[in-house]
Amino acid sequence: WDGRDGEGRWRQRPKSLSIVEDMLWSDPIDPQLEPGSEGIVERNFVRQAGSRFGTDQVKKWCKSINVQCMVRSHEMVMSGVEEIACGDGISLWTVFSCSHYMQSGNDGGYLVFDACQPHEPSPPPRRVVFQPRGECSVRDGNRQKLVDLICKNKPSLRSALNKVAQGARTVSLDAWDRTLRHVLNLEICFKDFRADLAGRVKPGLETRIDVADFLSRYKVTVHARGGAKQVIDDDHSIGLLFSNRRDLATIFQLMDLNGDGQLSKEEVTVGCEMLNKRLPPDNQINPDQIFALMDQDRSGQIGVDEFVALWSSH
Repeated sequence: WDGRDGEGRWRQRPKSLSIVEDMLWSDPIDPQLEPGSEGIVERNFVRQAGSRFGTDQVKKWCKSINVQCMVRSHEMVMSGVEEIACGDGISLWTVFSCSHYMQSGNDGGYLVFDACQPHEPSPPPRRVVFQPRGECSVRDGNRQKLVDLICKNKPSLRSALNKVAQGARTVSLDAWDRTLRHVLNLEICFKDFRADLAGRVKPGLETRIDVADFLSRYKVTVHARGGAKQVIDDDHSIGLLFSNRRDLATIFQLMDLNGDGQLSKEEVTVGCEMLNKRLPPDNQINPDQIFALMDQDRSGQIGVDEFVALWSSH
């Protein structure tokens, strides 16, 4: 599609860029707001990129690939989820999951599609809407993101803070702030978050931070399906867990068949057998060797820390 050059004139874009631009910036026209717009396809002068298209275009495209709806985003809607009925049982959905976008007070939302039997019509999607968060919940969310960053970078933070301390137990509040900015690569005032991140100020340390006390606050508690939990406070394991936590947590939970937070030799064997079914013959995994590598304390059970250590050694 066309876009404007620096002098405001329309210019032709390369075809590859035009496809991406159309996908990103094109918007539907709601016939209830603009009657008679069903068959329209026109330049999107509001965005100065992409097109505006009527419901006839949606209906034509959906029928050509035998689907009942089209879902798109990249346009804020106050209700979080918005449906435009295109006729013949076909709908166009706009989904915008960011609530309170640009301080607008809009809801966020998403769609849930339920499974159906083959050759049966799909049920309509269910819309889920959530309200904008208040100031307190936003602060809590920001604090949690900082906690995650500190856990992920705990080894680097310990090294950097100890270097600044030069053998002392504490560093100045300004030095703590500068070190966190540098290591975490965030240009924010960490001193504003001191109470959240470093805890209650101790008498005599109003302008200083106890390095060991600060870092000891950051541990990971792994909750198993059966209710068991394990606390990990090793810097390297915490950093590795937070760098790959989704993948590692998924693998560990899949192998932990009884949900006790530990992997037995039998559970590791079952997991290896599942993997071997998908691996070529020359790349088969030996469960006895894997279990021996993980079972560092020779307890016959693999904890999360031992599981993480195996990944860190590769």
